[in-house]
Amino acid sequence: MYFTNFEVKRMFSRSTNRSLMLLNETFSTTSFEEGYYIARDSVKALLSKGVRTIYNTHMHKLGADAEELTRESGGPGAASLIMRTEEGRRSFKVALARPEGSLGSTGRAAQWFRASLLDP
Repeated sequence: MYFTNFEVKRMFSRSTNRSLMLLNETFSTTSFEEGYYIARDSVKALLSKGVRTIYNTHMHKLGADAEELTRESGGPGAASLIMRTEEGRRSFKVALARPEGSLGSTGRAAQWFRASLLDP
């Protein structure tokens, strides 16, 4: 499902520290750099509001920024979760780890999840 900027803004503004927000490839229709900065700012806003969030994305750069985003928030933290592979096959095992590889080096997208506020 695709949302307009207005709908995303409305969801973000209505969210509270009791909300659970699930984001799937949000902002991926923009250029990578633009999408990354919008996503990063969105994660910062969600952290500041204390919104529990699971963010599924292929932006490895965003996952690599989890520790920095946690330090900047001064409160609840962000973590990078990845789906492990075994012998080149999806294992469906999720682990707390930095993103592995890059989209270009693997030839296919390695799925990872961006989760914030695992334990507020």
